[in-house]
Amino acid sequence: MSKANVVSLVTDFSVAQEDASSTDAFYDDTLRDIAQLELLTGIRLVETTGGTPTYTIPDDVVKIIGMFYDDAVLGEATVSTLKTHSVDWKAVKGRPFAYTTDEETKKTFRLFPEPDVSSKDFSFILGSPFGRDFPEYSVGIIHTQIREDRDNWLDIPITLRVLEKEFTQESDHQDLEFARQAKQLADLFFGVIGG
Repeated sequence: MSKANVVSLVTDFSVAQEDASSTDAFYDDTLRDIAQLELLTGIRLVETTGGTPTYTIPDDVVKIIGMFYDDAVLGEATVSTLKTHSVDWKAVKGRPFAYTTDEETKKTFRLFPEPDVSSKDFSFILGSPFGRDFPEYSVGIIHTQIREDRDNWLDIPITLRVLEKEFTQESDHQDLEFARQAKQLADLFFGVIGG
């Protein structure tokens, strides 16, 4: 699927009434919206360093679905929950069992407790980085993402969301009823596939 396919469908469905300058922005907004639906997912490895509690969330991560350290799932925790483990929770060292994004910048997370061991080498001898070759003491982030290499079956619901935005905006071709119907069809589609 490509942006060109969606733009072409928007032009066809809107009978060339769309504002081409806003279609690109609506397309990008729609991709960000869809990334929140947990349809397009990925996994990223993050190398850890003993004595370092905070790590940068990779740029392609839109929303964290889950995280694991070594062979264990990490629970997401609030700072108040972490304080129940220790008043000086930021100084606790050991094997992480939780993570938080509270009190961190938008693109960072903190492991709790702070890892006391660094990741092993990121060398994948067996060609299975998320299986038998998973590097010990590393973090795996399961996340949603914005991808241009999506399956073609997403063309129609993305087009419908772009049309909804196009015909909702104030313009000479504003059509709130058409926008409502486009939204309903897109919602129906995403509801059927679990988004």
